[in-house]
Amino acid sequence: MSILRWLRGILGTAVTWAVLWSSIGTVLAVITIVLNGGPDVASLLKYTFWVAAFYAVWGAVSGGMFALVLTATERRRSLADLSLLRIVIWGAVGALAVPILFITVVGGADIQLVPTVPFFAITAGLGGLSSGSTLLLARRQHRDLLSNRDVAA
Repeated sequence: MSILRWLRGILGTAVTWAVLWSSIGTVLAVITIVLNGGPDVASLLKYTFWVAAFYAVWGAVSGGMFALVLTATERRRSLADLSLLRIVIWGAVGALAVPILFITVVGGADIQLVPTVPFFAITAGLGGLSSGSTLLLARRQHRDLLSNRDVAA
């Protein structure tokens, strides 16, 4: 595989995850604000923007990590050969790499276990959802390209 194709795959995955995570983060932020009585509209927009940006960056980095993990572990398989369950597992692993690295670098022993378990569960869930969605989108695009090729021939 050429380096440009490899980089394009990682970038495409990172962008896909950034959009998905940003959308989910924005919805969660708005729901949280509304349930808590919410501030004025200007504060709501500002807060929602920053939450969306945070989740977009977090999703992009997690998507990039997933793409690297997938490339290292499943590089000899085609889209048709990839198991959805294995991809979901690799997505969870790739997404968990970011907070584990952060905790290792920043806090280590100072991190309390109880608040981090739900955080890890949410991160793993988002990673699994994102990776499964990425695989299904890639398969659909691949199938559409093949069917368009047949029509053109």
